[in-house]
Amino acid sequence: MNRIFAITTASERVSVGGDGRGEITFTVTNSSKRPLRGQLRVRPLGSTKSEWLNIAGETERSFSPNATQQVVVNVNAPPGAPAGKYQFRLDAISVINPDDDFTEGPTIDLEVKATEAPKKAFPWRLVAAAAAAVILIVTLTWLLWPRSVEVPDVVGLDVAEATKKFEDLKFKVDVTRQINSSVGLNRVFAQDPQGKSTAKEGATVILLVAAQKPDETKVVYEENFNDFDKDFKIAWSNPKPDITPNGKNRYLGQFGSESVKLTLDKLPPHKAVTVIFDLYILKTWDGDNPGDGPDVWGLKLEDTADLINTTFTNGGAIRQRFACKSGEETAPACQGSGAVGPFGAAINSLGTNPANTVYKIKRTFAHDRSFLILTFFGDLKEVLPENRQIGNESWGLDNVRIEVQ
Repeated sequence: MNRIFAITTASERVSVGGDGRGEITFTVTNSSKRPLRGQLRVRPLGSTKSEWLNIAGETERSFSPNATQQVVVNVNAPPGAPAGKYQFRLDAISVINPDDDFTEGPTIDLEVKATEAPKKAFPWRLVAAAAAAVILIVTLTWLLWPRSVEVPDVVGLDVAEATKKFEDLKFKVDVTRQINSSVGLNRVFAQDPQGKSTAKEGATVILLVAAQKPDETKVVYEENFNDFDKDFKIAWSNPKPDITPNGKNRYLGQFGSESVKLTLDKLPPHKAVTVIFDLYILKTWDGDNPGDGPDVWGLKLEDTADLINTTFTNGGAIRQRFACKSGEETAPACQGSGAVGPFGAAINSLGTNPANTVYKIKRTFAHDRSFLILTFFGDLKEVLPENRQIGNESWGLDNVRIEVQ
């Protein structure tokens, strides 16, 4: 048994009153790193009756990686139910692989108080109907039990083509759209179960599909560095201000071979983050020059995952890796495709001697945590030690905007 779900509750005891009713809330978490389709089942234990228990809402749900859902179990003990203590639990089972991927929840103690049941005649007709229904169910199950089918690999295909492949094989398809700039719009970039594996005919397949933009965008942070207030100093790890030589722009900088972090918390629920800012490349940057370079600039998520890692130059005949269009998505491909001289930048608009360029940067990435840590960094090389200082090469940030979707 793979405990692919985690099931917890604030209390492992529920008591029902004289009307026989009560409820308890469970927290169910997908502990894996892949999307799952899970089925929720209430298991009566001992003398507990299954008809006393039911799940509020859908019993089959989609769980994103590491996502959590609340599950409410209602208790309705009928009049005349014997008073005493009973037990039950909540189980979560993978629809795709029910034999191996399931989790048994904690045992819940149920206390039922005495009630008086109305006197009724013995329901012989119901017994006969139930017996007939059992026979019918067993027969249909034997006739219609689904066979195992090889799952096609549809990663990279258009969602319409991928869906048709599965529907032709009698699979059900659950499409989840997420921002993913590394693949084309409406292309499948992940699936569960994986291609070439096997699954029961009629099972649900989860497809993660690249979306163009989120349904709703919220601005959670915006700073132009004109007012260096308390909030500015709290958010940034190195809140040093500067002003451009032409006196028109206040910005965050100057920085050399160092990093500065932006930390935000209490973010609203979201699935993606977009970072937009002006990047100032100041003075004698050398791009991919093997002598006094390479001069690298980048952006990381929580000091680990590279969102941007590229090189810049202010020299007209020197090659740099960055070749993204101004203001458009800074995708991994254009971070390394290369250009000779500054590409897509405003040149010498800040008054810095001998040169400067301003790039409009935009980067979107998947993210669903309540906090965000971004690390902006420079890694600048120089042959002569006396040139390894911000008077020779430096960088800065301006007009920073963080959006969540």
